[in-house]
Amino acid sequence: MKRFKLRYAVLCAALAGTIVLGALAFFRMSAPAPSGAGASAGSLTAAPEARTTALVYGDSISQGDSAAFSRQDLGNRAWPKYLSQNGVYFVGGYAQGGLTAGMLIDRNLCQEGTRASVVVAAFGTNSLLLGESFETNLKNLERLKAECGGTVPPSAFLVTAVGPMDRLPPARIADWNTRLAAAAAERGWTYVDPFQGLRTSENTWPAGLSIDGLHPAEAAAEIYAANIAPNIIAAGR
Repeated sequence: MKRFKLRYAVLCAALAGTIVLGALAFFRMSAPAPSGAGASAGSLTAAPEARTTALVYGDSISQGDSAAFSRQDLGNRAWPKYLSQNGVYFVGGYAQGGLTAGMLIDRNLCQEGTRASVVVAAFGTNSLLLGESFETNLKNLERLKAECGGTVPPSAFLVTAVGPMDRLPPARIADWNTRLAAAAAERGWTYVDPFQGLRTSENTWPAGLSIDGLHPAEAAAEIYAANIAPNIIAAGR
């Protein structure tokens, strides 16, 4: 009888201990996290989704000395290289010397399957040099928006001003940019002039910022990226 009572007491004590430990575990799991503990984890999760991404289509002004633009292997004279240091993530696109918006579409060079917050169309230089009319360029930009930027709203489709060129009269370039700004406003696109600080009052390149009177030097590419990045971020919201 005594042995039975002893076993019964031990069993009851073990059962009571199990209940206490279970209760402690429950309250520990249910207790609110310390202030700030959940915030850092949440921010780490949300950061990749909140960042602004950009696809860039353009010509040699964008391509610079890149080895493989579409694969993000960018040279020092390619302005998209410097987007990341200004809060924008370059995720691809296509840029090549001599390219116009029409050529891009005709050659099926849209990066299908790659999505971004914003699509940048940096064209016009070769259209002017080749004598293409403004109306043709505009029609091709509309095609580019439909085929390469169909997933973004009109305001997230950025078209850029044409920069200085020693080969053309400054007044002709200024007129082109004025018409492009007006056409973009009519269509709900975002017009950006990334050449602030990269042209003189005579609409020419400042000394040392172009390698040939047409293409930006490395320092100019950095300025270009710093100029356009806030517009990309605003358009991507």
